[in-house]
Amino acid sequence: MQTLLLIGAGNIGRRHLQGILLAKNHLEIFVVEPHLPNHDLINQAVIEAGGLRQHNLQIFSSLDEIVHQHFEIVIIATSADVRKNVLLDFLSKKTLTYLVLEKVLFQNLDDYKTVGKQLYEKQIKTFVNCTRRYFPHYQQIKKAIVGSLFMEMKVSGSNWGLACNTIHLLDLFNYFNDNTDYHFEIDGIDKTVHESKRKGFIELTGTIKTEAKDLLQFAATSHNSNGEPLLIQFKTNQAEFIINETAGNISCRAVLENEENKHFNDLKIDYKALPLSQSANLFVDDLLNTGSCLLTDYFVSAQLHTALIKAYLAHLRAMNFLIENETCPIT
Repeated sequence: MQTLLLIGAGNIGRRHLQGILLAKNHLEIFVVEPHLPNHDLINQAVIEAGGLRQHNLQIFSSLDEIVHQHFEIVIIATSADVRKNVLLDFLSKKTLTYLVLEKVLFQNLDDYKTVGKQLYEKQIKTFVNCTRRYFPHYQQIKKAIVGSLFMEMKVSGSNWGLACNTIHLLDLFNYFNDNTDYHFEIDGIDKTVHESKRKGFIELTGTIKTEAKDLLQFAATSHNSNGEPLLIQFKTNQAEFIINETAGNISCRAVLENEENKHFNDLKIDYKALPLSQSANLFVDDLLNTGSCLLTDYFVSAQLHTALIKAYLAHLRAMNFLIENETCPIT
């Protein structure tokens, strides 16, 4: 059996576990969750997912309780404020082959360098869980736009989590174009700082967008209101796609009505989102079978993360928001 360690079994961690249970490889699964009441929720999540199938599961309260020393895959699904320390603690005690980290990766810019140095020196293949890369409809769009010279992506909707979730959308934009060099304008971010639904963290509304100086333009808007669907408008010099992630549909049209582009008017793309409870198995099996997966490489994601963290910190400073130790309190 292959060994997998999941550290952190809150809401997101339990969705990871449910997806892991769908993996085709036979797994010895270790879960570390320090909050004891969550242990019952872990067992309930297993029942909801249809049971353990061919896998084995052990639940622990701390890493030190586990005798096993090496794991094929480690997934760290803690909140962002403790993730660096949890990871460094693991690296000081155990070994691994593949690492998957939840986003937001870290709250402090220095942490990206500290962790990156460790991962590079230890040659650990590390990925960040931005799962839209596994959605079939985004894979189809990526194939359809090969050779495009211009790309613009606009995201809008009501209270979808500008601070904590923009990284998912920026990662999707990176999936389409491979660019990692972004600088953001922050004038459109609202002056009110909101309490996150996760205790101890903040959330933002308004608009964050890239500086309009090149052929790649990205903007994300979260309205402080209710009822607006999450829309992604993605446009190239050839075609425009409108993805309604709330309703689950996609429309496509040619930007220029010519022979080269007119096929976009007839392009049909079915929307099929894969929640984590139905996609974690995909990257787990990919890693074990091929040594890689479609999730974002750590060093690519770190560049996307730091661009956003810099912008958020600049916004908070401009508002005289109390920032401790240059830490951006999002997760």
